[in-house]
Amino acid sequence: MDINAIAQKSGLLPEGECSWQENDVPLRSRGVSLKWLYDFSRAVESHLNDLWKQFDYQDRANRYFDNVPEPVSPEFARDQAITPAFLVPNVILPLTRKLQSPLYARIPSEHRGKPNLFVSHTWSQGLIGNGFCTLAPITSSFHKHYDGDPYVWIDFVSYNQHLFENIAADMKAVISSIGDVCFPLIDAAPFSRLWCLWEILCAHVTNSEVNICEPAQSAFDMGFVYGIFTEKFRSVADAETTVPKDKREILDAMISTFGSIDQTDEHLRKLVERGLTKDSDKPWNKARK
Repeated sequence: MDINAIAQKSGLLPEGECSWQENDVPLRSRGVSLKWLYDFSRAVESHLNDLWKQFDYQDRANRYFDNVPEPVSPEFARDQAITPAFLVPNVILPLTRKLQSPLYARIPSEHRGKPNLFVSHTWSQGLIGNGFCTLAPITSSFHKHYDGDPYVWIDFVSYNQHLFENIAADMKAVISSIGDVCFPLIDAAPFSRLWCLWEILCAHVTNSEVNICEPAQSAFDMGFVYGIFTEKFRSVADAETTVPKDKREILDAMISTFGSIDQTDEHLRKLVERGLTKDSDKPWNKARK
């Protein structure tokens, strides 16, 4: 994969035009245009598709012409989802290795601004694609609230992926500063990830606006995520983190904030009860009232 080609296609600043120190821009201020984030994800997707088109072209030529070498298969699958879990090790870290910076440092200034929305999400969920992706419900839910595109704070762009410090406390401070948190719930997966649970609880204790965005592709989708949550959620203690030490840090922060794991669970259940669509809210049930 040609990292420099992705940088050019997505309009990133050349490395030679960038410099970075962690105190250059406060963590809480590193917002990026939602449209730019979408276009960046599309640029990566387009590059991967081009690699496979080149492979297919050479493969066909190899079958018919003796002087055409056999192509080397691209290192990523044809249907590679553009997820943060894919982007960080394969795209973002290589793009920022020399600077030892967040991706934010290479984004042109016209696409950066003070964030008015903190995005809490899972790294396994695709950013783009059909309606069931991270960016789609954010775009549809917040388009009418802003003149132009909102500036979002999203971890894999705004946080320096070369650093791993007191992240739980950092997230609480960032959420408190922004005051508006979006949870794009495509399915119930965020309720199994401890970072997502911590961020929704941080929004609660900092009196931030909480926006739970459901895809609701049809009326029959409404209440689906809430049903899974009530059926499967047992405790934050059962949720997972990719890095084991993060789990201990976050659970300690939860106990410090709410008094115990049981009390943390109770706060979370109340928040979800208020924020997610329930079966009783389905259109045909409302019509019967």
